[in-house]
Amino acid sequence: MGEFTRTLYWRLTGRENLVFFARLKDVDAPHERSAELLDFFGLDEAADQRVMEYSMGMKHKLSIAQALLTDPDVILLDEPLTGIDPITAYDIKRLIRERMQDKTIIWTTHNLYEIEEMCDRVAIINKGAKVMEGGPNELRKRFWGFEKLIIHTPHPEKFSGLEGAELGKDTVTVKTNNISDIIAEIARATAAGADVLEIQTLKPSLEDIFMQAVAERGASNGK
Repeated sequence: MGEFTRTLYWRLTGRENLVFFARLKDVDAPHERSAELLDFFGLDEAADQRVMEYSMGMKHKLSIAQALLTDPDVILLDEPLTGIDPITAYDIKRLIRERMQDKTIIWTTHNLYEIEEMCDRVAIINKGAKVMEGGPNELRKRFWGFEKLIIHTPHPEKFSGLEGAELGKDTVTVKTNNISDIIAEIARATAAGADVLEIQTLKPSLEDIFMQAVAERGASNGK
């Protein structure tokens, strides 16, 4: 059933749900506001079906529509994409990015990739304590003070002279604070006969940063 859909009456239609809650919240013109939100979330064709006949994704959309009846300035979305299909998740994210830019949205989730995609400010909590807070790019600079390169090559052994290089079967991974020196070393290796198929420059994900911050916190606490 999902926590996110417990605010709906399943024996009522989507329209009846919205009109009912709109009246409870003293929304002006409840029928018109409900019709507006059903159209906004692409539920107008299913508006007169009972909610028990809705897919999980449709129920999620209707729950968000119910939360928007009063046009609040601040919206709390708790695990809004849990248990829904990728297409519905994409639709919800697109609607939020494109049509709710005038709102302050507090988005809580265990999925750090969602946070990275949707949020411009992040607070990450571990065991009840806040371990980091800031914008995604700010956190990258603060907790990841290097650049990471992956060199795809059939001759990884020819790059063993690179400082801190990790040699794989057909890759070489390098972390560096001076990318120009690494590029110069790569150029020397290729001049000596090493083939380079591709060079990737990687940015850390919030998951990478979180794991590093938790490890550093544990080390500072002697754990």
